[in-house]
Amino acid sequence: MERILAIGAHPDDIEIGCGGTLTKLITKGYYVMMLIVSNGQNWEGKNPNVRIEEQKKACDKLNIKDVIFLGQKDGEIKASPRLNDAIEKIIIENNIDTVFSHYFEDSHQDHVELSKSVQVASRRCINYFMYESLTSINFHPNCYSDISKYSENKKAVLTCFESQLEKYNKRKHNLIEYSSAKDKLNGIKSGVEFAEGFYARKCLLDSIR
Repeated sequence: MERILAIGAHPDDIEIGCGGTLTKLITKGYYVMMLIVSNGQNWEGKNPNVRIEEQKKACDKLNIKDVIFLGQKDGEIKASPRLNDAIEKIIIENNIDTVFSHYFEDSHQDHVELSKSVQVASRRCINYFMYESLTSINFHPNCYSDISKYSENKKAVLTCFESQLEKYNKRKHNLIEYSSAKDKLNGIKSGVEFAEGFYARKCLLDSIR
C-alpha cells in the first residue's frame, strides 16, 4: 500500500466512509488522492459550485492536494464501460495500488452503480476496500481501522459540508452525530473507542505497513 485513491459518488461520501482512516494514512506519509464522480446537484436544488467548494475545503483540511471531479449529475450515475474506463485510466496514470469506495448494497442508486464500476476499474489494484455509507444495507465489515486519535479531526472535516449539514438539520437529523455513532459502534465491535469498518474485497497483507 503506497498510493491510495478514495472514490465517492458525491462530495462528503468519502469523508463519512473513511475520513478518519485517510487522515491516519496521510499522517503516516501515504499518498492519497480523491475522485468525486458527481457534481452534487440533485432534485433538492443544490448548487454544484457550492458542493465542489465544500469538497475542496475538506481536502484542504485533510491535506489532500489531488482531487478529480468527473462532473456527472447527482442521481444519474450509471455503471458503464465509459465510466469503468475513466476510473481505470486514473488508477493507471497515478500508479494507484489501493482503492477505497462504496459498498455494493446501498439504498442510494449512485452508490450502487459506482460500486459496480469501481469493482471493474480496480482490477489492477492489490487492495480494494469498500467503506460504509449512512445508506449502506447489510454491511458486514471484515476489517476495521482504529480512528480513535482522528475522530475529532473527522468531525472538523465534516463541518466543511455546510449544505449537507443544513439538509440533515431540516430533516431533524444531525449528520455529524450519525457519522460518529457509526464509528462508535464499529469501535465497540473492534475493541477500540472509534473505528471505521470496511469490507475488504481484495487485500494483499504483505503490502500493508
